[in-house]
Amino acid sequence: MERKIAIIGAGIVGTAIGHLLSKKGYYVAAIASRSEESLHKALPYTGGMATKDPVQAASQADIIIITTHDDQIENVCFQIAHGGGFK
Repeated sequence: MERKIAIIGAGIVGTAIGHLLSKKGYYVAAIASRSEESLHKALPYTGGMATKDPVQAASQADIIIITTHDDQIENVCFQIAHGGGFK
């Protein structure tokens, strides 16, 4: 069974991880960012559904990789957990 990946944070790190995983045959189901510009830049490298909603992105995947700024990790996890994004 192919595992679906969501990347929360479409900056340099999230885009690079998504690109490397895609090149190795992994399926990036969704990528999320607060910035429309970051999503637009990342999507050609990662593929998947682009969204500004981390809960929506997380709900599409079996594996969630959070690549936000360190001070936002707790908030993003809280959003995903309380929004029903974890399976």
